[in-house]
Amino acid sequence: MIDIASASLKIVWIVVGAIVLFILTKLVKKAARRTLEKMDESLENIEFEENFYVLTNKILSILSIVVFVIYVAYIFGMTDIFFAFITGASVFGLAIGIATKDIINNIISGIIIFSTNTVKFGDRIVVDVKYKGVVRDIKLRNIVLETEDGNRLILPSSFLLSKSLEIVKSE
Repeated sequence: MIDIASASLKIVWIVVGAIVLFILTKLVKKAARRTLEKMDESLENIEFEENFYVLTNKILSILSIVVFVIYVAYIFGMTDIFFAFITGASVFGLAIGIATKDIINNIISGIIIFSTNTVKFGDRIVVDVKYKGVVRDIKLRNIVLETEDGNRLILPSSFLLSKSLEIVKSE
């Protein structure tokens, strides 16, 4: 027999949890957007692409849905499902992490390059002795060099940080 009072209390907790999670998600999205915009303003000549904002928004939305599903499973006492979901999510997260490690490495390297002002627009640089050119664009994932013969050379940010770097002069 179903205990109506207990079921009603669980539904109330689910609604309260949904409202709190919705508000928290909105606040975190707004804070993330503001933080990214401040980074965008503080980094000279660097602009985050709109796709970066959209990706951040989608990731936060997916995380809030996952948290809500886990919360509902916990409220209803579905600990077996709860732990199975956590295990599956962990394996999925590990697979995604392994698959995207190079991209994440380049993004983190790009943030390091931005924050330390390692190179600037117009710098003439030599990377790993064999890659030479003038810095024409700096993005989170890569640096674009213009070579002496006018070609564009795109180097991943992680490559720039892991190899020897010589800054010859600024233009």
